[in-house]
Amino acid sequence: MPEDPLRSQRLRFVNHQGDALRLGMNWTEEDLGKPQVLVESAYGMGHPGRFHFRPLIEEVSNGVFEAGGKPGVFTVSDICDGVIQATEGMSYSLISRDIMAAMVEIHALGHPHDAMVLISGNDKSVPAHLVAIARCGLPAIHLPGGTQLNAPDYVTSNRMWPMGTAVERGGDAA
Repeated sequence: MPEDPLRSQRLRFVNHQGDALRLGMNWTEEDLGKPQVLVESAYGMGHPGRFHFRPLIEEVSNGVFEAGGKPGVFTVSDICDGVIQATEGMSYSLISRDIMAAMVEIHALGHPHDAMVLISGNDKSVPAHLVAIARCGLPAIHLPGGTQLNAPDYVTSNRMWPMGTAVERGGDAA
């Protein structure tokens, strides 16, 4: 087996089936020889702090292509404390961070990636991604995804609590 510095290329010599499977996902033969870069994000429909990540994922993937690599796009998200506040869902909040870190590690090392770009934001996905970077030992970039979008009329969660309390007390929410 030739000694190639890229993990993805070394693994091609021991797993010939992997090439065929990737070709079945619209990869080209040229793509198989490129550095394979994990593009992992915390994008999801369950967290307003990540809902806007889709264009970032596309931009990062395009950047990987332009730099001569082949992106492998994966997503795993955590739970939003604001959405699950005051429910039994809060029991899952911190564990979602730990599971997220483990899933990124699984995606990074379970597949033949040579490097990774992780896109996250807020208080659990950022630490999850940083833990995964430390565990994986691959060249990595962490891209903070920015802040979440506001609701119509710029209603933010810090305005909702006092409004909800006012309604509960029989007052005006405005």
